Amino acid sequence: MTPEERDLVMGLAVGLGDGPTRTLDEVLAHFGESDGETLSLRLLRDAMERQDADDVEMALIVHAAADASVEKFLEPLIELFPADWHREYEDIVRMLGHLRSPRTVPTLALATHWVPKYLHWDENRALAVKAIWALGAIPGAEGLHLARTPPVATARPRMPNVLPGSLRAREDTAARPKAHHTRSRHRDRCTNGWQRGHRLLLRVAIPWLTKRTTPRVARPTPA
Repeated sequence: MTPEERDLVMGLAVGLGDGPTRTLDEVLAHFGESDGETLSLRLLRDAMERQDADDVEMALIVHAAADASVEKFLEPLIELFPADWHREYEDIVRMLGHLRSPRTVPTLALATHWVPKYLHWDENRALAVKAIWALGAIPGAEGLHLARTPPVATARPRMPNVLPGSLRAREDTAARPKAHHTRSRHRDRCTNGWQRGHRLLLRVAIPWLTKRTTPRVARPTPA
């Protein structure tokens, strides 16, 4: 996608206090499509093939502007989520949450434990919170039970930030020059904070959502 085409698509986005500056029809006409959902899916697959983070964002902007469904995007989004070259993890979790499908459970469960690099600053664990709420909306409580168990780090070799992940960082700290020790100690403190927040989510949010999603059994009336 050229810079001019990105500017065209960005015109569909709603800014702070500003409305869209372009219409969906203009974008569709430029790309030679008649349906926003079809165009969005085409742009998403193309961006994934080229591993272009900016064009993934453009594809999701078209998807939102077209108010398209998520069903056709299920497989691409599940494939895209664990990739480490984009920044759309929160949008993917939000979109998968709309489906309320058991097929999304493994991806959403992973999102409760994994912290992408660009979200290292977020001690509130917004991605995990979104994923837990999405799991709670899926019929049955199997997703919430999966979220209790962190995924095995070796199962995702391209994702080094699976929580808890401070042990490897602490081992590496001893072998680093002294100039890096302060940064490493700060990272360890941040990681410990994420772990405390994560344990709080598992201890409070998941049991509460499990209670909401577990069907109540009617008590027998006394004879």
